[in-house]
Amino acid sequence: MRKVVGTGSGAVEAALRAAWSGADPGPADHAARPAPVPTCGDPARPLGRWPGGGIGALLDLALSADPGRRVGGVSLRRVPSAGGRYPVDAHVALDGGATGYDPLAHALYAPPPSGPGWTVRLTLAPDRTTWRYGRRSLPLLLLDLGHAVAAVRAASAATGAGATVTLARCAGGFPAATIRIGPASGPSPPPVSGPATADAAGPPARPADRQIVAALRSLAVPPVWVPSASSPVPARVLLARRSATWDEITRPGAEDLPPAVFDAARACRSGLVDTHVVTRKDNRTLLAALARHSAGQVRLADAAAILLVTATPDPDPPTVVARHLDAAEVVHAAWLAATAHGVPARPVGSWIDARLDGPQGRRRVTHALVLGGPAPPPTASRKPGPAVGCHATTERHDRTEP
Repeated sequence: MRKVVGTGSGAVEAALRAAWSGADPGPADHAARPAPVPTCGDPARPLGRWPGGGIGALLDLALSADPGRRVGGVSLRRVPSAGGRYPVDAHVALDGGATGYDPLAHALYAPPPSGPGWTVRLTLAPDRTTWRYGRRSLPLLLLDLGHAVAAVRAASAATGAGATVTLARCAGGFPAATIRIGPASGPSPPPVSGPATADAAGPPARPADRQIVAALRSLAVPPVWVPSASSPVPARVLLARRSATWDEITRPGAEDLPPAVFDAARACRSGLVDTHVVTRKDNRTLLAALARHSAGQVRLADAAAILLVTATPDPDPPTVVARHLDAAEVVHAAWLAATAHGVPARPVGSWIDARLDGPQGRRRVTHALVLGGPAPPPTASRKPGPAVGCHATTERHDRTEP
């Protein structure tokens, strides 16, 4: 197990228990909806996209809004985010400072850096998530940060570069990730900074915001966090990655899924998280039970399969950051593998006190990836192939505890 330094925190435990209990976030005040990206008075400078080179290609593959995807007034991006709130901001290091990245415009607020390597800093703007999810926001914020880290790492691998991740705190005291793109022997990145966030401007107005801010500032940030190695995927897969619709997830047809999807997840497991697979074919009852604990995602009961990432059932504040980043890494790797094999997949981060009893004792669902059957070919009907039997290599569980 990785060494994680830190001490317990009542604020962290309270925030986690509120999330696990399904605390009512209350109505969203649309007049107070936070801006989707940081504001900056400087003019934005558009970046090039893949297959061009430079920092523009990397950010296009990792974090930018997908030019062709917009749902309900929200421009969807390359990374998943609970409710499309996108609380992770990216900054690119420059000599003497940093410049913000606007994923909607795919632009920087200063000329892009030159040279063989870059440093990307990922910070949290928690008010975007608390605006919708209130006291349930802490796990969602950390999972979103983990997916952003995974996306930058995958993009760097697709462009042939390495990525070194370090964790620290941003100016507001929140956990942040710094990713150096290029040789690991390069100079250490400067301290994480960036545009002021709501917490730096003054105390949050709502009790839910204050609780989440207190928890984020109290989290133990591991000084060294080494993501598990994952196989590089082509740029075309990164561009095709998206959260599938529920109609795609629940369509009838093929029940057997490519083993590579689950192999990718198992390869990323750490000492803090485990993976389990539940299939519609073998355990529809457990799928239905999980759906009741998935914060209203009732159609999960009809998914072809679900990959569960579980961890300790207790708050355990010293490991909170590391285990949520690990969980996001596992789901992101499986999501990319599913995309590569034409399997519709959808990350699910909200879980209301979902606990499993199995061979390793009681574990809490931390994150998940729901999967649909591969789309049938557009031509005539096909004959069913041999069973893949992914379930045979995973732990089996008999019940979920309310």
